Amino acid sequence: NTVSGDLSLGYSSGSTGTYTLSGGTLNVGGKIINGSGTGTLNIDGGTLVVNGGISADTINLGSVSGSAGSFNLTSGRSMSATYENIGDYGDGQLIQSGGTNTVSGDLSLGYSSGSTGTYTLSGGMLNVNGNIINGNGTGYLNLDGGNLNVGGSIDVDFLKVGSAEGASGSYTLEAGKSINAFEEYVGAAGSGTLIQNGGTNNINNKLALGWGSSTTSGIYTLNDGALNVPWEVIGDWNTGTFNQTGGTNNVSATIDLGYAGGGIGTYNLSGNQSVVNAVEEVFGRWGGSGVFNQYDGKNLIENNMNLGLVYGSSGVYNLLNGTLDVGGNFIGGEGLELFGGEEIIGQEGSGNFTQSGGSHTVGTLYIGYNSNGNGNYDLQGGTLLVNDQYIGYSGTGKFVQSGGNNSVNYDIIIGDSSGSNGSYELQNGNLAIVGIEYIGNSGSGNFLQSGGLNSANVIFLGNQSGGSGIYELQGGELSTDEAYIGNFGIAHFTQSGGTNNFGNDFSLGVNSGSIGTYELQNGMLSGNDEFVGDSGTGNFTQTGGIHTVNMLSVGNHMNSNGTYNLQTGNINAGTEFVGNSGNGTFTQQGGTNEILNYLAIGFDSGSCGSYTLQGGNISANNEYIGWSGTGELTQSDGTNAIANTLDIAVNSGSSGTYNLQGGILMAANIVNNGTFNFTGGELNVENFTGDLVNNGGILAPGNSPGVTNIFGDYTQNSTASLLMELGGITPQSEYDVVNVTGILTLGGTLNIMLYGGFTPTKGDSFDILNWGSIVGNFDTINLPELPSSLYWDTSQLYITGEIFALQTEPVPEPSTYLLLGLGIIIFLLFKKTLASS
Repeated sequence: NTVSGDLSLGYSSGSTGTYTLSGGTLNVGGKIINGSGTGTLNIDGGTLVVNGGISADTINLGSVSGSAGSFNLTSGRSMSATYENIGDYGDGQLIQSGGTNTVSGDLSLGYSSGSTGTYTLSGGMLNVNGNIINGNGTGYLNLDGGNLNVGGSIDVDFLKVGSAEGASGSYTLEAGKSINAFEEYVGAAGSGTLIQNGGTNNINNKLALGWGSSTTSGIYTLNDGALNVPWEVIGDWNTGTFNQTGGTNNVSATIDLGYAGGGIGTYNLSGNQSVVNAVEEVFGRWGGSGVFNQYDGKNLIENNMNLGLVYGSSGVYNLLNGTLDVGGNFIGGEGLELFGGEEIIGQEGSGNFTQSGGSHTVGTLYIGYNSNGNGNYDLQGGTLLVNDQYIGYSGTGKFVQSGGNNSVNYDIIIGDSSGSNGSYELQNGNLAIVGIEYIGNSGSGNFLQSGGLNSANVIFLGNQSGGSGIYELQGGELSTDEAYIGNFGIAHFTQSGGTNNFGNDFSLGVNSGSIGTYELQNGMLSGNDEFVGDSGTGNFTQTGGIHTVNMLSVGNHMNSNGTYNLQTGNINAGTEFVGNSGNGTFTQQGGTNEILNYLAIGFDSGSCGSYTLQGGNISANNEYIGWSGTGELTQSDGTNAIANTLDIAVNSGSSGTYNLQGGILMAANIVNNGTFNFTGGELNVENFTGDLVNNGGILAPGNSPGVTNIFGDYTQNSTASLLMELGGITPQSEYDVVNVTGILTLGGTLNIMLYGGFTPTKGDSFDILNWGSIVGNFDTINLPELPSSLYWDTSQLYITGEIFALQTEPVPEPSTYLLLGLGIIIFLLFKKTLASS
């Protein structure tokens, strides 16, 4: 049919005109005119060619069931109708690449059940004064270009913005308007942009951004209004971006960023009034990559959040400000504010979370979930609040804290399962754990602290058999009530700075088979009770710093093994046990070991303890070498100062040995029921109970000066010496005295020294030795120099134990010699006279 002029439908008022094209070709040289009556144009097939515009009351494409009508509106052409039905009872398709289409009423897509209507706008302008209606069939609206203006709402099954490859479509939803769709694709095969400045966008199934081919990109910008959708896929197969500066994004199921292989999804949340409500959020699902940037606003997740779900995927979350809440919050039975939901960073893929501000709350946080999972958390500022925290659950997890607060209501586990690897680096800020801190539960855990505060109720390093835990304290403060280094596993603690405070128990090698080691290089370690080798093996090496503890037990329980090596630094302890019920070894090469109460070596029956003093200082109120077990102290250098009593082999069945080879041993009292080997060094003792044999050392009574009372025998051999100080003429308080109740057997050297600037005067006597009986003499006696008018008299030393300072006899004058000579002559003459008579 060829119309060279115009085709009029319903020309006169009251008339009705209908043209149905179901086949063939209709060529209209002019226009299709809607007259004063009622005009209807049905395109159910065939080809319509119109040189001018089209105007009708109603335009139907696919007006009857089984029909398929289509029309292309190109540049320079126009359409106008009161109603347009694309897919009335059949299938209809309208492609607009240019021109203008004005619908004064409603535009219907897929009007009747079973029909399909598709409107593709790639150019020109579509003006719908009423609504775009989704009928009972299936309606598609493809926005690939041009301009769409809708006075009312848009209601379709499928809205695609950028549906064709190479196309670029956009739409802006303003305040007071709405979109209702089953699914929306922004960037389906081309590029699409959807801007929502207000109104409501209701989607029944899915919103996909960046869905199609490699050239696909989709952008959704929510500035205001409400978006309601069960499932959002941002970066479905390609690139998708969601920008939210305001409004509310309500997702009743899942937000996916970077859904499938090649998919790249980005979410930018800003504006303090912006709200995201979702049941679940997944960033990087099936090999995709997702990034969530939160600059402000609220991201509220009902259940779970996952970064890097499967192998090959990656998820990133950057929290700069605002609120991220995973699982909501409630008050627990303990009165704590608890949180629900789970957050997994690196389930099988790669996950990275960076927090520089804002508030982040979650029930359980997993970093590195499965064996292939790799997760990282970087806390620079803000607050992280969790119930439980796993860093390296079965995979590899790393937590770096350079600021902010990490608060854990229950436990933090670093290296949880066998084969897992977890690490925590605390540079600054606060880590506060209400419950337990596990470092190497059954896996491998590492904690590096260079600053900040780490506080926990209990800390375990190397918790389970096979677990391995390492802690490096370089700075900052670690505060715990109890600390167990090597519970059933293997653990190592190195402290090169900072402060480590434990309120109650501190154990190295807790249970049988465990190994715990501690290196104190610098800083301060303080607490209550410390066990080095509790029931397992414990090793403590101190090369510096200050170690303050109420009770130190090295080799605590039966079959335990504990060693302590003090090279430099200070120990301040209330009580020390070396071999409490187990096996303990203490080696001191330097530093100071200051004990307020007593040192017990080999305490319980069956225990074995040894102490080697090679340098430095020990000070204690009492020392027990073999209380009920076996104890030995070997001193080759340094000073051992005992304010009260050194007791050797205290109880029946015990064994105690003291080997004095060098250094200085000072004690008020020594009770020897075991073995005292005196082969070197210097012994300062007030009361010695038992026999004392000096085989090469120096016995120096008292405390400059003082007395040594030996309740037993004293034997001094040829290589030994006795050092006596004279500082006045009062025994014990001003000069040294040795009292031996048994046999005094002498040999070796007696050294006498003047003390405190004292100079003897004529007639001074010093009763330095007292004995029950005496045998032998000193091989050598070294006496101090006296003024020229005095000399030493030792003639009574082995008789009364005294030495004297006597005046030298004066040299006679010459007249004295003359009188003496005359006297001798007279005596001889007198003697001779008596003889002759």
